[in-house]
Amino acid sequence: MTNGGITVDAATGVVRGIVPAESPETSTFSLKFPGPRHGLVSLMHDTFVYTPTQAGRLRAGFTAGADTDSFTVRVTGEHGTSLVELTVPVTPSRVVVANALEAPVYPAAAALSPDGSRLYLTYYTGTLAITPVAGGGVRTIAIPTRASAVAVSPDGQRVYVSHSDSGTVTVRDADGNLVRTDRVGDEPWGIALSPDGSRLYVANHASDSVTATNTATGQVETVLRVDGPWTLAVSPGGEKLYVSIGESQQLGILDLQSHSVEVIPLPKPVWHLSNIAPSRDGSRVYIPGGFAQTVVMAMNTADNSVATASVPMDPSGVAVSPDGSLLYATSVQSDALHLIDAWTLRQITTIPVSDETFYSPFVSRDGNRVYAIGKNGSAGVVAVDFVQL
Repeated sequence: MTNGGITVDAATGVVRGIVPAESPETSTFSLKFPGPRHGLVSLMHDTFVYTPTQAGRLRAGFTAGADTDSFTVRVTGEHGTSLVELTVPVTPSRVVVANALEAPVYPAAAALSPDGSRLYLTYYTGTLAITPVAGGGVRTIAIPTRASAVAVSPDGQRVYVSHSDSGTVTVRDADGNLVRTDRVGDEPWGIALSPDGSRLYVANHASDSVTATNTATGQVETVLRVDGPWTLAVSPGGEKLYVSIGESQQLGILDLQSHSVEVIPLPKPVWHLSNIAPSRDGSRVYIPGGFAQTVVMAMNTADNSVATASVPMDPSGVAVSPDGSLLYATSVQSDALHLIDAWTLRQITTIPVSDETFYSPFVSRDGNRVYAIGKNGSAGVVAVDFVQL
Protein backbone atom coordinates (compact mmCIF):
# COMPACT_ATOMS: atom_id res chain seq x y z
CA MET A 1 0.00 0.00 0.00
CA THR A 2 1.29 3.48 -0.94
CA ASN A 3 0.31 6.46 1.18
CA GLY A 4 1.54 10.00 0.54
CA GLY A 5 4.92 9.00 -0.88
CA ILE A 6 5.52 6.17 1.59
CA THR A 7 4.89 2.46 1.19
CA VAL A 8 3.21 0.47 3.98
CA ASP A 9 3.28 -3.32 4.17
CA ALA A 10 -0.19 -4.17 5.47
CA ALA A 11 0.92 -7.56 6.84
CA THR A 12 4.03 -6.48 8.74
CA GLY A 13 3.33 -2.77 9.24
CA VAL A 14 6.78 -1.89 7.84
CA VAL A 15 6.91 1.61 6.34
CA ARG A 16 9.39 2.65 3.64
CA GLY A 17 9.99 6.15 2.33
CA ILE A 18 12.38 8.90 1.30
CA VAL A 19 13.72 11.65 3.57
CA PRO A 20 13.16 14.95 1.72
CA ALA A 21 16.35 16.93 1.04
CA GLU A 22 17.40 19.69 -1.39
CA SER A 23 20.49 17.83 -2.62
CA PRO A 24 20.21 14.21 -1.48
CA GLU A 25 23.17 13.11 -3.62
CA THR A 26 25.59 15.30 -1.68
CA SER A 27 23.92 15.18 1.76
CA THR A 28 24.38 12.88 4.73
CA PHE A 29 21.51 11.52 6.81
CA SER A 30 21.44 10.39 10.46
CA LEU A 31 18.72 9.62 12.98
CA LYS A 32 18.33 12.14 15.80
CA PHE A 33 17.98 10.73 19.32
CA PRO A 34 15.50 9.81 20.68
CA GLY A 35 14.02 7.70 17.92
CA PRO A 36 10.36 6.73 17.45
CA ARG A 37 8.37 5.55 20.48
CA HIS A 38 6.70 2.54 18.92
CA GLY A 39 9.20 1.18 16.41
CA LEU A 40 12.71 1.10 15.01
CA VAL A 41 14.14 3.07 12.09
CA SER A 42 17.03 2.23 9.78
CA LEU A 43 18.51 4.62 7.22
CA MET A 44 20.25 3.82 3.95
CA HIS A 45 21.31 7.26 2.75
CA ASP A 46 18.00 9.08 2.16
CA THR A 47 15.80 5.96 2.35
CA PHE A 48 14.21 5.05 5.68
CA VAL A 49 12.61 1.82 6.88
CA TYR A 50 10.33 2.01 9.93
CA THR A 51 9.43 -1.26 11.67
CA PRO A 52 6.70 -1.00 14.32
CA THR A 53 6.97 -3.03 17.51
CA GLN A 54 4.38 -5.65 18.35
CA ALA A 55 3.35 -3.59 21.37
CA GLY A 56 2.92 -0.51 19.18
CA ARG A 57 0.72 -2.35 16.67
CA LEU A 58 -1.33 -3.96 19.42
CA ARG A 59 -1.94 -0.60 21.12
CA ALA A 60 -3.00 0.84 17.76
CA GLY A 61 -5.65 -1.87 17.58
CA PHE A 62 -7.30 -0.45 20.70
CA THR A 63 -7.25 3.20 19.57
CA ALA A 64 -10.34 4.81 18.10
CA GLY A 65 -8.51 6.80 15.42
CA ALA A 66 -5.43 6.23 13.28
CA ASP A 67 -2.17 5.82 15.21
CA THR A 68 1.08 7.41 14.10
CA ASP A 69 4.69 7.51 15.20
CA SER A 70 7.35 10.11 14.47
CA PHE A 71 11.10 10.51 14.31
CA THR A 72 13.60 13.15 13.25
CA VAL A 73 16.37 12.84 10.68
CA ARG A 74 19.39 15.14 10.67
CA VAL A 75 20.23 16.18 7.09
CA THR A 76 23.64 17.75 6.49
CA GLY A 77 24.42 19.32 3.11
CA GLU A 78 26.49 22.07 1.57
CA HIS A 79 24.29 24.76 3.13
CA GLY A 80 24.38 23.37 6.65
CA THR A 81 22.30 20.99 8.78
CA SER A 82 18.54 20.80 8.99
CA LEU A 83 16.16 18.62 11.00
CA VAL A 84 13.39 16.80 9.16
CA GLU A 85 10.55 15.39 11.26
CA LEU A 86 8.71 12.48 9.70
CA THR A 87 5.39 10.97 10.75
CA VAL A 88 4.45 7.42 9.78
CA PRO A 89 1.29 5.34 10.32
CA VAL A 90 1.27 2.47 12.82
CA THR A 91 -0.66 -0.44 11.30
CA PRO A 92 -2.92 -1.94 13.99
CA SER A 93 -3.02 -5.62 14.91
CA ARG A 94 -4.99 -7.74 17.35
CA VAL A 95 -4.69 -11.13 19.01
CA VAL A 96 -7.08 -14.02 18.54
CA VAL A 97 -7.27 -17.43 20.19
CA ALA A 98 -6.45 -19.77 17.33
CA ASN A 99 -6.94 -23.32 18.52
CA ALA A 100 -6.38 -25.83 21.29
CA LEU A 101 -3.70 -28.50 20.88
CA GLU A 102 -4.06 -32.09 21.97
CA ALA A 103 -2.07 -33.05 25.08
CA PRO A 104 -2.49 -35.13 28.26
CA VAL A 105 -3.68 -33.39 31.42
CA TYR A 106 -1.51 -31.92 34.18
CA PRO A 107 1.85 -31.23 32.48
CA ALA A 108 4.85 -30.37 34.66
CA ALA A 109 6.76 -28.31 32.08
CA ALA A 110 6.89 -27.61 28.37
CA ALA A 111 9.23 -26.41 25.62
CA LEU A 112 8.73 -25.37 22.02
CA SER A 113 11.02 -26.61 19.25
CA PRO A 114 13.10 -23.85 17.59
CA ASP A 115 11.17 -24.11 14.33
CA GLY A 116 7.86 -23.93 16.19
CA SER A 117 6.59 -27.24 14.82
CA ARG A 118 6.48 -29.29 18.04
CA LEU A 119 5.60 -28.79 21.66
CA TYR A 120 7.29 -31.05 24.21
CA LEU A 121 5.55 -31.58 27.57
CA THR A 122 6.80 -33.48 30.61
CA TYR A 123 4.74 -35.13 33.36
CA TYR A 124 5.56 -36.09 36.93
CA THR A 125 3.95 -39.46 36.25
CA GLY A 126 6.88 -40.34 33.99
CA THR A 127 5.76 -39.26 30.53
CA LEU A 128 7.09 -37.16 27.67
CA ALA A 129 4.41 -35.93 25.25
CA ILE A 130 5.20 -34.59 21.77
CA THR A 131 2.44 -32.50 20.23
CA PRO A 132 2.67 -31.40 16.55
CA VAL A 133 1.57 -27.77 16.36
CA ALA A 134 -0.01 -28.33 12.94
CA GLY A 135 -2.09 -31.22 14.31
CA GLY A 136 -1.87 -34.93 13.65
CA GLY A 137 -2.07 -36.37 17.14
CA VAL A 138 0.06 -36.38 20.25
CA ARG A 139 2.76 -38.99 20.89
CA THR A 140 3.41 -40.09 24.47
CA ILE A 141 6.58 -41.81 25.64
CA ALA A 142 6.83 -43.62 28.98
CA ILE A 143 9.84 -42.62 31.09
CA PRO A 144 10.97 -44.75 34.08
CA THR A 145 11.43 -41.81 36.44
CA ARG A 146 9.63 -38.56 37.23
CA ALA A 147 10.00 -36.07 34.36
CA SER A 148 10.44 -32.47 35.52
CA ALA A 149 11.77 -29.76 33.20
CA VAL A 150 12.42 -30.00 29.46
CA ALA A 151 14.61 -28.07 26.99
CA VAL A 152 15.25 -28.36 23.24
CA SER A 153 18.63 -27.77 21.58
CA PRO A 154 19.00 -24.77 19.22
CA ASP A 155 19.08 -27.08 16.18
CA GLY A 156 16.02 -29.01 17.39
CA GLN A 157 17.84 -32.35 17.25
CA ARG A 158 18.12 -33.03 21.00
CA VAL A 159 15.58 -32.90 23.82
CA TYR A 160 16.76 -32.78 27.45
CA VAL A 161 14.54 -33.89 30.35
CA SER A 162 15.46 -33.51 34.03
CA HIS A 163 14.40 -36.19 36.51
CA SER A 164 14.12 -34.84 40.04
CA ASP A 165 13.79 -38.25 41.72
CA SER A 166 16.86 -39.89 40.13
CA GLY A 167 19.46 -37.11 39.86
CA THR A 168 19.68 -37.51 36.09
CA VAL A 169 19.01 -35.79 32.80
CA THR A 170 17.98 -37.93 29.85
CA VAL A 171 19.08 -36.90 26.37
CA ARG A 172 16.65 -37.77 23.58
CA ASP A 173 16.34 -37.23 19.86
CA ALA A 174 13.61 -35.02 18.37
CA ASP A 175 11.21 -37.96 18.35
CA GLY A 176 11.76 -38.69 22.03
CA ASN A 177 13.98 -41.76 21.63
CA LEU A 178 16.57 -42.16 24.39
CA VAL A 179 20.17 -41.31 23.42
CA ARG A 180 21.83 -41.44 26.84
CA THR A 181 21.38 -40.68 30.53
CA ASP A 182 23.64 -38.14 32.28
CA ARG A 183 24.23 -37.97 36.02
CA VAL A 184 23.96 -34.48 37.51
CA GLY A 185 23.16 -33.44 41.11
CA ASP A 186 20.44 -34.27 43.61
CA GLU A 187 16.86 -33.29 42.75
CA PRO A 188 17.45 -31.52 39.43
CA TRP A 189 14.66 -29.17 38.39
CA GLY A 190 15.25 -26.28 36.02
CA ILE A 191 17.45 -26.77 32.95
CA ALA A 192 18.71 -24.34 30.30
CA LEU A 193 21.01 -24.56 27.30
CA SER A 194 23.77 -22.18 26.25
CA PRO A 195 22.95 -20.22 23.06
CA ASP A 196 25.15 -22.55 20.97
CA GLY A 197 23.79 -25.69 22.65
CA SER A 198 27.22 -26.85 23.83
CA ARG A 199 26.43 -26.65 27.57
CA LEU A 200 23.42 -27.72 29.61
CA TYR A 201 22.94 -25.95 32.93
CA VAL A 202 20.98 -27.80 35.63
CA ALA A 203 19.56 -26.44 38.90
CA ASN A 204 20.14 -29.21 41.48
CA HIS A 205 17.87 -28.12 44.30
CA ALA A 206 18.87 -30.66 46.97
CA SER A 207 22.60 -30.41 46.14
CA ASP A 208 22.65 -26.59 46.43
CA SER A 209 24.39 -26.48 43.08
CA VAL A 210 24.19 -25.62 39.41
CA THR A 211 26.05 -28.00 37.11
CA ALA A 212 27.32 -27.30 33.60
CA THR A 213 27.34 -30.41 31.41
CA ASN A 214 29.14 -30.77 28.08
CA THR A 215 26.29 -31.78 25.76
CA ALA A 216 28.64 -33.65 23.40
CA THR A 217 30.09 -35.93 26.09
CA GLY A 218 27.51 -35.79 28.88
CA GLN A 219 30.25 -34.99 31.41
CA VAL A 220 29.77 -32.43 34.19
CA GLU A 221 32.51 -29.83 33.69
CA THR A 222 31.61 -27.20 36.29
CA VAL A 223 29.80 -27.20 39.62
CA LEU A 224 28.68 -23.81 41.01
CA ARG A 225 27.38 -23.48 44.57
CA VAL A 226 23.95 -21.85 44.88
CA ASP A 227 21.51 -22.29 47.78
CA GLY A 228 18.45 -24.30 46.74
CA PRO A 229 18.22 -23.37 43.03
CA TRP A 230 14.94 -24.06 41.24
CA THR A 231 14.75 -22.46 37.83
CA LEU A 232 17.33 -20.78 35.63
CA ALA A 233 17.89 -18.96 32.34
CA VAL A 234 20.96 -18.12 30.26
CA SER A 235 21.60 -14.57 29.05
CA PRO A 236 21.36 -14.10 25.25
CA GLY A 237 25.14 -13.79 24.95
CA GLY A 238 25.76 -16.86 27.11
CA GLU A 239 27.93 -15.05 29.62
CA LYS A 240 25.55 -15.10 32.61
CA LEU A 241 23.11 -17.46 34.26
CA TYR A 242 20.10 -16.21 36.21
CA VAL A 243 18.89 -18.54 38.98
CA SER A 244 15.91 -18.41 41.33
CA ILE A 245 17.01 -19.21 44.88
CA GLY A 246 14.54 -21.40 46.76
CA GLU A 247 11.27 -19.60 47.41
CA SER A 248 13.11 -16.51 48.58
CA GLN A 249 13.25 -12.88 47.50
CA GLN A 250 16.60 -13.38 45.78
CA LEU A 251 17.95 -13.88 42.30
CA GLY A 252 21.37 -15.42 41.73
CA ILE A 253 23.53 -14.08 38.89
CA LEU A 254 26.29 -16.50 37.91
CA ASP A 255 29.19 -15.25 35.80
CA LEU A 256 29.98 -18.18 33.52
CA GLN A 257 33.49 -16.93 32.78
CA SER A 258 34.74 -16.18 36.30
CA HIS A 259 32.31 -18.62 38.02
CA SER A 260 31.45 -15.94 40.57
CA VAL A 261 27.97 -15.74 42.10
CA GLU A 262 26.16 -12.50 42.90
CA VAL A 263 22.90 -12.53 44.88
CA ILE A 264 20.40 -9.75 44.13
CA PRO A 265 17.52 -8.95 46.52
CA LEU A 266 14.08 -8.77 44.90
CA PRO A 267 11.05 -6.81 46.12
CA LYS A 268 8.85 -9.93 46.02
CA PRO A 269 9.42 -13.68 46.52
CA VAL A 270 9.72 -16.05 43.56
CA TRP A 271 7.61 -19.17 43.19
CA HIS A 272 9.78 -22.22 42.55
CA LEU A 273 7.85 -23.30 39.44
CA SER A 274 8.00 -19.90 37.76
CA ASN A 275 10.44 -19.27 34.94
CA ILE A 276 12.98 -16.51 34.33
CA ALA A 277 12.90 -14.70 30.96
CA PRO A 278 15.76 -12.46 29.74
CA SER A 279 14.97 -10.05 26.93
CA ARG A 280 16.55 -10.80 23.55
CA ASP A 281 18.96 -7.84 23.86
CA GLY A 282 19.92 -8.82 27.43
CA SER A 283 18.95 -5.44 28.89
CA ARG A 284 16.25 -6.81 31.19
CA VAL A 285 15.37 -9.99 33.03
CA TYR A 286 11.72 -10.70 33.85
CA ILE A 287 10.69 -12.78 36.89
CA PRO A 288 7.11 -13.60 37.96
CA GLY A 289 6.30 -13.07 41.62
CA GLY A 290 5.35 -16.04 43.78
CA PHE A 291 2.13 -17.32 45.29
CA ALA A 292 -0.14 -14.56 46.60
CA GLN A 293 1.88 -11.96 44.66
CA THR A 294 0.50 -9.60 42.01
CA VAL A 295 3.59 -8.48 40.10
CA VAL A 296 6.04 -9.42 37.40
CA MET A 297 9.49 -8.05 38.20
CA ALA A 298 11.73 -6.46 35.57
CA MET A 299 15.41 -6.25 36.48
CA ASN A 300 17.62 -3.80 34.57
CA THR A 301 20.84 -5.74 33.95
CA ALA A 302 22.92 -2.54 33.78
CA ASP A 303 22.45 -1.72 37.48
CA ASN A 304 20.29 -4.60 38.81
CA SER A 305 17.48 -2.20 39.71
CA VAL A 306 14.01 -3.76 39.72
CA ALA A 307 10.69 -2.34 38.50
CA THR A 308 7.34 -4.15 38.63
CA ALA A 309 4.30 -4.69 36.41
CA SER A 310 0.94 -5.39 38.02
CA VAL A 311 -0.86 -8.65 37.17
CA PRO A 312 -3.68 -10.61 38.86
CA MET A 313 -2.96 -12.89 41.80
CA ASP A 314 -0.38 -15.69 41.48
CA PRO A 315 1.61 -14.95 38.30
CA SER A 316 2.96 -18.28 37.05
CA GLY A 317 5.09 -17.55 34.00
CA VAL A 318 6.39 -14.90 31.63
CA ALA A 319 7.79 -14.70 28.10
CA VAL A 320 9.15 -11.88 25.94
CA SER A 321 8.36 -11.12 22.31
CA PRO A 322 11.31 -11.36 19.88
CA ASP A 323 11.41 -7.58 19.44
CA GLY A 324 11.42 -7.11 23.24
CA SER A 325 8.36 -4.85 23.27
CA LEU A 326 5.77 -7.23 24.76
CA LEU A 327 5.56 -9.38 27.86
CA TYR A 328 3.22 -12.35 28.02
CA ALA A 329 2.33 -13.25 31.60
CA THR A 330 0.18 -16.10 32.84
CA SER A 331 -1.71 -16.12 36.12
CA VAL A 332 -3.21 -19.05 38.02
CA GLN A 333 -6.10 -17.02 39.38
CA SER A 334 -7.13 -15.24 36.18
CA ASP A 335 -6.94 -18.20 33.75
CA ALA A 336 -5.66 -15.74 31.17
CA LEU A 337 -2.72 -14.47 29.17
CA HIS A 338 -1.81 -10.88 30.05
CA LEU A 339 -0.10 -8.75 27.39
CA ILE A 340 2.09 -6.06 28.92
CA ASP A 341 4.10 -3.27 27.31
CA ALA A 342 7.67 -4.26 28.23
CA TRP A 343 8.90 -0.65 28.16
CA THR A 344 6.19 1.01 30.25
CA LEU A 345 5.20 -2.17 32.19
CA ARG A 346 1.54 -1.32 31.67
CA GLN A 347 -0.98 -3.95 30.66
CA ILE A 348 -2.39 -3.62 27.12
CA THR A 349 -4.97 -6.40 27.07
CA THR A 350 -5.96 -9.75 28.58
CA ILE A 351 -6.84 -12.90 26.64
CA PRO A 352 -8.86 -15.65 28.42
CA VAL A 353 -7.15 -18.91 27.50
CA SER A 354 -7.51 -21.90 29.82
CA ASP A 355 -8.19 -23.31 33.25
CA GLU A 356 -5.39 -22.55 35.73
CA THR A 357 -2.53 -21.43 33.49
CA PHE A 358 0.23 -22.67 35.76
CA TYR A 359 2.96 -22.72 33.15
CA SER A 360 5.14 -20.31 31.27
CA PRO A 361 3.91 -19.15 27.86
CA PHE A 362 6.01 -19.80 24.74
CA VAL A 363 6.54 -17.49 21.78
CA SER A 364 7.28 -18.61 18.23
CA ARG A 365 10.52 -17.43 16.66
CA ASP A 366 8.73 -14.88 14.44
CA GLY A 367 6.66 -13.62 17.38
CA ASN A 368 3.32 -14.14 15.63
CA ARG A 369 2.10 -16.99 17.84
CA VAL A 370 2.04 -17.50 21.61
CA TYR A 371 1.19 -20.73 23.44
CA ALA A 372 -0.49 -20.66 26.84
CA ILE A 373 -0.48 -23.94 28.74
CA GLY A 374 -2.93 -24.82 31.48
CA LYS A 375 -3.41 -27.96 33.52
CA ASN A 376 -6.31 -29.47 31.60
CA GLY A 377 -4.63 -31.00 28.59
CA SER A 378 -6.16 -30.19 25.20
CA ALA A 379 -8.32 -27.46 26.72
CA GLY A 380 -5.26 -25.85 28.22
CA VAL A 381 -2.70 -25.79 25.37
CA VAL A 382 -3.97 -22.80 23.45
CA ALA A 383 -2.40 -20.97 20.50
CA VAL A 384 -2.83 -17.19 20.34
CA ASP A 385 -2.12 -15.53 16.98
CA PHE A 386 -1.35 -11.95 15.98
CA VAL A 387 -3.36 -10.83 12.97
CA GLN A 388 -3.67 -7.50 11.16
CA LEU A 389 -6.90 -5.47 11.34
